[in-house]
Amino acid sequence: MSQYYPSKNSIYALISTFLNLYFLKKDVESAVSFVSDNIYFIGTGNGDVFIGKDEFAQKLNEWIKSFPIINGYKISDYKEKHTDKKIFCCMCKIDVYIKIENEEKAVYSMRFTSSVYEENEKMLIQSIHISESSKFKENNEIFPIKFISEKMKKRNEETHQKLWNIFYQMIPSGVVIGYIREGYPLYIVNDQMLKMVGYSYDEFVKSIDGLLINVVHEDDRERVWNIVENALKEGKQYEVEYKLNTKHGYIWVHDIGRKTITQDNKEAIISVVTDISKQVKLNRELLDESTKDPLTKIYNRKGAEKRILDDLRNLRDGYLFVMLDLDNFKQLNDIYGHAAGDDALRFIAKVLNKSFRKSDTVCRYGGDEFTIFVSNCNCKHAIIKKIENISEKYKNMINELYPKSLSSISLGGFYSNEAKALPDIYKIADDILYEVKNNGKGTYIIKSI
Repeated sequence: MSQYYPSKNSIYALISTFLNLYFLKKDVESAVSFVSDNIYFIGTGNGDVFIGKDEFAQKLNEWIKSFPIINGYKISDYKEKHTDKKIFCCMCKIDVYIKIENEEKAVYSMRFTSSVYEENEKMLIQSIHISESSKFKENNEIFPIKFISEKMKKRNEETHQKLWNIFYQMIPSGVVIGYIREGYPLYIVNDQMLKMVGYSYDEFVKSIDGLLINVVHEDDRERVWNIVENALKEGKQYEVEYKLNTKHGYIWVHDIGRKTITQDNKEAIISVVTDISKQVKLNRELLDESTKDPLTKIYNRKGAEKRILDDLRNLRDGYLFVMLDLDNFKQLNDIYGHAAGDDALRFIAKVLNKSFRKSDTVCRYGGDEFTIFVSNCNCKHAIIKKIENISEKYKNMINELYPKSLSSISLGGFYSNEAKALPDIYKIADDILYEVKNNGKGTYIIKSI
């Protein structure tokens, strides 16, 4: 019999179909067709921990024989998270309506947490964890991991801790918990997190000096600290992306976390960490494609204008804007070929990029025209010295490789303390460059406006 398998965008439908087949139709064979061969299951009963489809199916058949009549069920508080390219996590509350002898109706409430992954274009349930809803739930509890009920209170501490550990190990993302104290001293780290950073447990503890804040790359540490601290003060969940230190450098991660209570009844923060390095790399490549010039690898006009507008909004000191033109560029192409012209464009772009700060904006405006925007500039003479050096380097390269072209650089620009509209900035610089070319190529004029 063919089965309906919900699409990647229908995880809720997959879970509903699974529950419907089991609770209402009592069709275990069809229900388990929706689970992975390596299914992990944690239930509410003592010892309710099963691994593998066969063991899971056997237990479902045992339970179904002892079930009272179930009239229906209701899913509420459903939440879903796409944690990886092929992995989803979801959690919800399920109320099961049961008909019991001599009673009209009873409701059994449970929390349901599951991970789902894609295999051969089919979505399968990889793990299920069920816990009993409880009035003893701690404020801001992020996952149903307290297992608190009257029956659960009788469970010995050793078994309780074992279930905690199994639950954390079955989560496909990295999980870390740290006490809410200075630096967040480490409480728990799961195997997936250790695999992510490339350390054994002892190596990991040593590498971070026992403090979770140290796993965050120093470039992002203050920002992440502030985000987490603000979320804790407001009793809210946080989400943040940052560079995470590993044994072999750093990776980009997405971190979602919130306050929880540990087994020893202390306040802590639990973080679920997912490696997003591939997504960050792809996003950067896509951004480069839209904002960088493919030949010279510096900003194109679109990418430069966004940066310049941002700088103008946050202007503290003056700025310098320069338009640069390669003289006799057509002659260079005609005599030496377009490959030589491309080499000249790449050469000047490389020289410009090395000459200015990362915070400055060097752009291939179009053809053989370039622009330079130096923000918060308070030393015009230093910039003029750079411009003279750039002209000299280009002249030396032309004399060595393409002397017959007589190519040189003309530059026109201005220094100002007043933010202006981009069209006005271009017009002023273009007029100054036109003045340079009329007076003789291969030189520059920088004015104060």
